[in-house]
Order: sequence, then structure tokens, then C-alpha cells
Amino acid sequence: MDPTFTNAAMMPVNATVTDTALAFKLGAATKYYWRVAVMNGGFTSGYTATNNFTTTGSAAAAVPVLVAYHAAGNQPAALTLKVHPTADASRYLWQVSSLPTFGGFTVNDSTSDTTKAVALTGGRTYYWRVRGMNDLGASAFSTPDTFTVMTPPGAPALVFPANNAVNVIADSLLFTWRKIASAASYNLKVTTVNGTTIYTSTDSTYKLFGLARLTNYTWSVQSINAGGPSAYSGANSFTTVPAAPAAPAQVSPSSAATNVPRLTHFVWNTAVNASKYRLQVASDNGFTTIVTDTTIIDTSLTLATALAASSDFYWRVNAQNFGGASPYAGPRLFSTGLVNAIEEPVGGVPKVFALSQNYPNPFNPSTTISYDLPKASYVKIVIYDVLGRVVATLVDGVQAANRYTINWNASSVASGVYFYRMNARSADNSGDFNAVKKLLLLHFYFRRTG
Repeated sequence: MDPTFTNAAMMPVNATVTDTALAFKLGAATKYYWRVAVMNGGFTSGYTATNNFTTTGSAAAAVPVLVAYHAAGNQPAALTLKVHPTADASRYLWQVSSLPTFGGFTVNDSTSDTTKAVALTGGRTYYWRVRGMNDLGASAFSTPDTFTVMTPPGAPALVFPANNAVNVIADSLLFTWRKIASAASYNLKVTTVNGTTIYTSTDSTYKLFGLARLTNYTWSVQSINAGGPSAYSGANSFTTVPAAPAAPAQVSPSSAATNVPRLTHFVWNTAVNASKYRLQVASDNGFTTIVTDTTIIDTSLTLATALAASSDFYWRVNAQNFGGASPYAGPRLFSTGLVNAIEEPVGGVPKVFALSQNYPNPFNPSTTISYDLPKASYVKIVIYDVLGRVVATLVDGVQAANRYTINWNASSVASGVYFYRMNARSADNSGDFNAVKKLLLLHFYFRRTG
């Protein structure tokens, strides 16, 4: 009925057949236009020139009979209205209004079919009627019918992530909102500066994977039922966790360092975006025997418990934040000496060489010996018995200018008087230092009586 063939609603025939003829019942008293194209193997020819013809008959008079709803409620907002066909109509005029007087129209349109798809607003009552038409006239309108579209649900309340949340997990995030009793589904809208994506769920949760790290997101949800969608909820904003930091650079002890104090001081550089560090010390480079495993927020740590003397150890450290952990830096090998710790000199580096009296004295079985080096020196400290025999060598190596403390555990030697001698030769050959002091070891043994 449309000579341009552009109005699909006024095109009663648009069919593909394998024959050269097609029988179809048309409306009365109406001018029709027709054309044909040939199809073969997925290819279509151009259409023929358009021909037209007019069917016989008189003006449409039969009143269409509605497939009525009879004031039914909770109808979907996307609805298909239907009428029974009449013999004299080639098309039907559909009118839908929210007013029983039809003083304004939501739909006022014609089709060559006996159905009409309409999109309506939820929560409203509608009235509708239809008349048959052809080129010579139109019938009276049908008796109006009425129905009510289901009320759309309300917007849900958002639960997680909370508004302005930070360090939100990015790898797998479960968005959660409150259920709406009348909702059949939900649309989750997630937005970044790069754009918006909408996800559909039939539950009150939706899980997203692989969100960008250290990125600001906003999200909101709308509820949907047959009556239509709610408005979107107010948006929540959150920021995902940062990327895991890079491994920190190890500083001290240096690789293959020797004579490291047993109360070892570890130092590493700051890693960008790190909130804490994990330090591990082990007696093997596979870290199967770990002697220290601690997490701190600083970039240095001094052990509170001394490592074994004259032993090899390995240390490694990683950086961590809410986004994860870096690979470990290291491992680095170092060897302990006999010295427990290097004391921080009061008032600066010592001015002169000095060897202090051991404490406690007498002792059982351990005692502490302190000494000062005003400059880098080769140092040797040896324990002798009263016959001049070497009992133990506590220090034998080059040390920097500083104040030092070492421990001697004499549990394996007999009680008695001993002597400790310190020999120091400055690295620049500017002077030597020699000193001897006496110490007294007293083992106490208790015998049970009675």
C-alpha cells in the first residue's frame, strides 16, 4: 500500500517463495503496489518495475473485535495488541491513550496486520480501540478495552563496594546490592574515565574479573520487571588496589660480606608504592631452613636474636602493598663473625684504641668484651689459659673504625683464670695497639642431696 515500500507496517506481503506465483488474501477496495526480485545462491537481483492494482469492494464497515484484556492488571510495558481480522479492511488504525476520552494518544498508527507492538509506561492504565480501513472508508471504532501496566520496581540500595572505598580488590570483585521483591532482573552500570559498561543479572550480585589497578570506578544499579526499569540508584565510587610494587634493592649486608655482626643489621632501598616489606634469613639459598621471617614497614631491621657465629646465611626481601607482593630481591650470601653487634659510638668515632674489662667477671658461662677502633684496623683477639695456650680466637680480620662488642661462651672449657689479648694494626700503618686483660671463669654445679 506504500508505493515507496519503506513502511513495513503497510506492507502486507514480503515473502520468499520457490514458485512463480503466490496467493494471498488482501483487503477490499484498496490500491496495492507490487514488485519482484530474483534470488539464487545468496545473491539477489534488483527489483522489477513496480506495478499496482486495486481490489474490488466497498468502504470498510465491519467493526474489528478486540482480543480484549478486560481491565487486566500487571501487564508488560512491551505489549502486542491484537484484533480479529475483518473481511473488508486492508489496514487497521490503532489508538492507545491514558485517557478514557482518547483526548491524547500514546499510539495513533496504522498497520496492515492484525497485531500492533506498543511500548508503554509502567504503572499506568491505558485504553485502546481499533477501526478497520480501506481506500473507500473506515468502520466505526471498536468498543474500547482497558488494561494496567505493571508498576516498575524501585531502585535498589547499593551494598558493596561502599562509597569512596579504597584498595578494593581488582582481580575478582563481587558487586552486591539489596534485592527488590518485584524485580525480575537488574542492570549494573560500571563507569571509568574510559567509558561505561552495563551488565545484566537476575540476582542481587555480579562478579567482575580483571579490573584495572589503581583506577577510580563508579557504579549504580537499576531494577527491571515487565513494567519497565527503575531509575538508576545513586552511584558509589571506589578505587582499586595499586599494582604490586617492584622488588626493593638490597643494600646491606653486601653480597658475600664476611665478619658480619651476629645481630645483623639489614638495609634495603624504598620500593615505590610499597606499604611493608618481608625479610627472610635462611641457612641455605633454597630457604628451606629459615631462621628469621618478619614483616615490617621500615627499610631496615636489626636482629634481636644473634645468628650463629662464623656461619653462612642468605637473606632476601620483598615489597608488599594491598595490590600484592613483589618478587624477592636476592638471595644474598653473607658470613657472620664472632662479634655480636657494632655499637653506635657516643659522640662519634672513638678517638683512641681501647680494650675494656669483660663483663660480668667472674662469669659463667658467657661474658662480653668491648673494644674501640679509632680507625680501620686489622684486629685479632685471642683467649689464653695460664700456660699461654690458645683457648679461642674471637676476632681475626679487618674492621672499620667503631665501637664493638663480642661474646665468649666458655661452657666447653674448665673453670679458672684466663687472659684475653687484643692486637690491632691500623690499615694506614699509623700505629699498633696491644692490650691484655684477665678474666675468671667459675662453673657452678649443683648436687642433689637427700
